[in-house]
Amino acid sequence: MACGRPCIITNVGGVGEWIKDDVTGLLIKPEQPEELANKIIELADNSEKRTILGNNAHNLVEKSANKSVIMSDVELDY
Repeated sequence: MACGRPCIITNVGGVGEWIKDDVTGLLIKPEQPEELANKIIELADNSEKRTILGNNAHNLVEKSANKSVIMSDVELDY
């Protein structure tokens, strides 16, 4: 995400907090290799979608995962 590339993920653990389907990446169900293959092909065939998802992902990381922002929040908490 920080590199401006779209991610394809399964919504397990906390990753769903970062990836919003069709906004900052693509979500698939766990243990669905055909769905994964289809999403890879979808992104490979659609450069505009890759760019939009990648840019959205990068912007989210810059806004929410920036070290300075996180450390400021931690400082306020403590």
